[in-house]
Amino acid sequence: MTTAPRMVVTPASAVGLSLLAAWLLVARPPFAAGLALVILGVLILALGYYAPATRVLVYSVLGISATVNLIRRVEVGPMTGYAWLTGLITVSAVILALALPTSSLPAPSRRVLTLMSIFPAWALLSVSLKPPTQSGLQNILVYVGFASIATVSAVATATGAIGFASLRRAFFWTFSAASALYGASLVLDGMGGTSVVDARAYAVFAAIGVAWTAALARYGYRPERRLALAMVALAFLSLSRTGFAVALFLCVIALVGFDTPRKLGRTVAVLGVVAVLGTAAVIFTNPFAARFSEPDRVTLPGGVEVSVSGRQQIWKATWSSALSSPLVGQGAGSAELAVAAVSSTAGHPHNDYLRVFHDFGLVGVAFLLVAIASPIAAAARSLRSAPITEPAVRALHLASILAAFGLALEMITDNSLVYEFVVAPTAVIIGASLGTRATRADARRVSVAPRRNGP
Repeated sequence: MTTAPRMVVTPASAVGLSLLAAWLLVARPPFAAGLALVILGVLILALGYYAPATRVLVYSVLGISATVNLIRRVEVGPMTGYAWLTGLITVSAVILALALPTSSLPAPSRRVLTLMSIFPAWALLSVSLKPPTQSGLQNILVYVGFASIATVSAVATATGAIGFASLRRAFFWTFSAASALYGASLVLDGMGGTSVVDARAYAVFAAIGVAWTAALARYGYRPERRLALAMVALAFLSLSRTGFAVALFLCVIALVGFDTPRKLGRTVAVLGVVAVLGTAAVIFTNPFAARFSEPDRVTLPGGVEVSVSGRQQIWKATWSSALSSPLVGQGAGSAELAVAAVSSTAGHPHNDYLRVFHDFGLVGVAFLLVAIASPIAAAARSLRSAPITEPAVRALHLASILAAFGLALEMITDNSLVYEFVVAPTAVIIGASLGTRATRADARRVSVAPRRNGP
């Protein structure tokens, strides 16, 4: 059995820390408080002397994600508290990714992580080509964190620093805490409430939660089944059409099966319930149905008109602006400037593919698609070869597929790719799947039978 790694101070990690600190300070002098961020990062990593550093980082990431965007309301100097935490997470994850022994991962997993790293590397390179905005720098930190957190999670799983049972508990409480926070918003404001946690932010986060919980529910984990249904309901009450639709769709995908008569019957029943609930949601529930009849409607195939709530104007503006530099883009954060020219309220393009096209060009879009498709393909291969007697292993791989696919769907009408509270748990799930590839021969160590009475 491989020993769980402790924090290792290496020349690579020291150089990485110095370069990141210098970059923060030089890129924008007011970020002098970045020194405090680096110190906090070192303190967190120092905990690795008492517990595996990978475990500390993964649990810290999930704990922060459980607050969704609540910390964004706190101003700390020139930035929000969430901006500081995004930097802290990224700095810590990059240092660990440089310091930890990725040799514990098999070659296929290392290749996937390399492919996932190309997009953030291109985003970093763009800083030298086009000057970024402050929000653009924060976006790059999230992109870098996506690949780095996935790497740390993969090593943690492969080396046994985090087992399936502990990861399951951590995710259960992460998604439960976030749901409780949004439940408070509903109590205070009613449907679509935003007093504690923003409705749209929770909905896009909930879709990733449903990816995890529905995948486990498929393999007999009953607490996750109840939590998945609760998160779908809360996404509906948030009045977010994208978040609700993606969460509901992932639930259906996780429960669909055609290989036995029993699974076929369950599939027909699930699709029937979804059809009834979807129709009722659009036709009979006034607050939710009203979202489909707002101005700025587009015509879908079949002649169905659906409101895009002002997105059509900002999509056109972003697309037109992007065509002025279609190959390499106009720099991180430039899409928001294009949107600001036509809308004083939107703030961002509401489409991550358009944002990446505008900021990093067709090259960036191609690298982004590779970063999303490669872990899906790897998890699909692992799921096909995983033994049916190991439900935990199969659940991890299915969760990785659903989480990455759910993120890709949300990016069509939202900007989930720049939300750390969405990207970070997705990266942890993907990394756990990649790390489990290394332990299949020792599957009993990372796999547990479904627990019926709690997480």
